[in-house]
Amino acid sequence: MRTRPVSESSDTARTDGNGFRQAVDDLAKRRYPRVLSLTRKMLRSRRLSHTRRASLYYLRADALMEMDRSKEAIHAYSKGIKYRFELDGMLGRGHARYYLKQYGAALFDYRAVIKINPAHAIALKGAGNALIRLKRFREALQMMQRALAAKPDYAAAKETLEQLRVYLKAD
Repeated sequence: MRTRPVSESSDTARTDGNGFRQAVDDLAKRRYPRVLSLTRKMLRSRRLSHTRRASLYYLRADALMEMDRSKEAIHAYSKGIKYRFELDGMLGRGHARYYLKQYGAALFDYRAVIKINPAHAIALKGAGNALIRLKRFREALQMMQRALAAKPDYAAAKETLEQLRVYLKAD
């Protein structure tokens, strides 16, 4: 009976919790190429549940975003959403679309999050920023106000809201 060398088996795709935990650990330690390699290998397995497959795609997307590969991250987020809808997946895809200057598409993703959780401060601020880029300032003002209502100590939303108020007064 032929067996694989130990070094080869440790690098192969593990669909158990250990491989997944290793990918999460690597993401936290900013080992992004390793995360991509691990998730690619694990995603080849046919034995993955939809939940685990979605989680792997989200991990992959997060690593891609950290590597400034937003276009690929959108694809990975979309695949994850296909297997299991999660607010963080929609939020991440919204951020990736925003970075690629796809403001209308980003707004769509942010609004999907807001529809489920109307007090999601990060999604509200993201939607507000997208609306600013789309030159829909009054709607952006409302989104920023809602973001601050949801999280009163949200400094970035507070700063953007103040800038919007100054701009709208001057207009």
